[in-house]
Amino acid sequence: MKSGFAAGARAELPRVAPESVGVPAGALERLMCELERITDPHSIMIARDGKVCCEAWWQPYSPAVPHMLASHSKGYSATAIGILVTQGKLSVDDLVCELLSEYMPDVIPENLKKMRVRHLLTMTSGMTTLPDITLPDWERDFFRCEMTHEPGSTFFYSGNFTAMLCVIVRKVAGCGVKEFLTRELFNKIGIDPETIKWMTHADGLEYGGGGMITITENNLRLGLLYMNGGVWQGERILSEEWVEQALGAQFLFRGAHSKDLGYGYQTWLGQPHNAPRFDGAGGQYTIMYRDRGLTISITESGSFNVNDVVLDAVERFCDEVSDGSLPEDPEADASLMRRIATLAAPRTLAVKPVSARAGELCGRTWEFPSNRLTFYPVVWGKLTALMRFGLDKLRFERGEGDGEMLLRLEFAGEEQLLHVSFDGLARLSRLNVPHDLPEWVYAYGAWSSESMLELRVHVVEAASTVAFTLELSGDAGELAIITQQPNMLTHSMDTETIRSL
Repeated sequence: MKSGFAAGARAELPRVAPESVGVPAGALERLMCELERITDPHSIMIARDGKVCCEAWWQPYSPAVPHMLASHSKGYSATAIGILVTQGKLSVDDLVCELLSEYMPDVIPENLKKMRVRHLLTMTSGMTTLPDITLPDWERDFFRCEMTHEPGSTFFYSGNFTAMLCVIVRKVAGCGVKEFLTRELFNKIGIDPETIKWMTHADGLEYGGGGMITITENNLRLGLLYMNGGVWQGERILSEEWVEQALGAQFLFRGAHSKDLGYGYQTWLGQPHNAPRFDGAGGQYTIMYRDRGLTISITESGSFNVNDVVLDAVERFCDEVSDGSLPEDPEADASLMRRIATLAAPRTLAVKPVSARAGELCGRTWEFPSNRLTFYPVVWGKLTALMRFGLDKLRFERGEGDGEMLLRLEFAGEEQLLHVSFDGLARLSRLNVPHDLPEWVYAYGAWSSESMLELRVHVVEAASTVAFTLELSGDAGELAIITQQPNMLTHSMDTETIRSL
C-alpha cells in the first residue's frame, strides 16, 4: 500500500550536542535515572529551539517502533480542526447542531442548540452522560444523551467529544482524519503516515480520542509546529490565533495533576512554566516549554498515580537548562552516551528453575470453551472491530535450547506463535493481526511452583502487559488459565479464568 508520503519532502531535524543549546548532559542523565526510578520509560526526545539535543529509547523500543498514545491522540485530532479553521472552512464558534444536522433528534434540546465546536474542543459540552461509541449509530446516540448543563459552564473529560470532532472533520473535509492529516499536515512537517496506526470505529472513522499509535519523533514534530507558532519551513499550517487559543487555558481548574491550571484545545496547561502539553494515559507526553524553547516528548508505561511525579522530574530538568550555550563537557557527554547505549525496559519476570513437569506441556493441545481472552488492552475492545477475542486452542512446543518454549495459540480461528523466554532474554514475536493493530510482542515465562507457570506477554506498541497464570491439574489432564490485564477505562485490573475442555 502506498503511503502518499511525498518523496524528498522530509527534512531531518537538526541534531546538536546538548551543551551547544544550554542543556547539560549531566541533567539529561539525571532525568533518565529519575524516570527509571518512578515509572517504566520507553522513549524520550528533547529539542531546544527546534534542534534535537537528546533522543533515547529503552530496548526493545527504538526510533522506528510505534507506541500507543492514548489521549495524546487528541492533539492530532484537534490539529485537524485547527487546520480547517485556519483554511476558513470551519469556525470554533460554529454550532454543532447546524454542522451535524443529520444526527440531531427531532426535537433539539435548548442546551444542545447552544453547543459549539469550541465546547467539544475544551471538554465543556454540558454533557455528563455518554453513548457507547462501539455501536454503529453512536453519532445519533451522542446527541440523545442528557445535557444537564449549559455548554461552557462545566468541564467533563472524555474521548467521546474528540470522537465527535473527528466526525466534524469528516463532514467538512470530505474524508477521514488520517487522510486529511496526511495531505494537510503529515506530508508538510515530515511525518510518514506509514508510521501511524489508528484504531477505528465500526464505520472506519479514526477514533480521535485515544486510538493512535505512532513513533516518538512524530509527536516531537507536532510539538515543534506549535512551538513555531503554526509555521513549518516558512509555510503556515495553523494560524497564530489557533495556536495561542489551543495552548492557552480556555477553562481554568485544578485538574487531574495537582499543578494543572486548566485546559485548552485538547491540551493541559501546567505550572510553573505555564507549559501546555498533549497528555495520554500511562505517561505519553509532548510538553512545550515556550519560555525556555524546550519541546519534550516522552512515551512510557506508567500508572496514573505517578503522573505528577514524572512531570515534577521534567520540571527539575528544565530548571537546570541554561539561557545560553554551555562549555563542552566530554566526561558528562561520554557518561550520557554510555547510559543511552544500555537502556532497556526491565524484565517482567525473574529467571527461575524450570519445573520437572515442564515436559508435560510440550506436544499437547488444550481446547477451551467460549471466552473473551485477548492480548490487547481492554480499552481497545471498545474502540475497534478489528479485535480478535477468545482463546480456542493452546499448544506448547520445544524451542531453541532450554531457554525458550514455543507457544501456539488460536484466537478466533487465527493462529499466533509466541517465543516464550525462560532465560531473561527478550524474544520478539510477530502476531498475525490486521495492519492497524499492534503486532510485536515479547513473552517471558517462569515456574512459580511445580504445577504453576507464570507468563507475561508484553504488547510492545500498546505498551501493555497481560499476565497469564497456567495451572496444571494433578494428572495434567486439565489446564486452567487465569489472566490479568490493565483496564484503562476503570483504572483497575480485569481478571478472567478459563479451564480446558
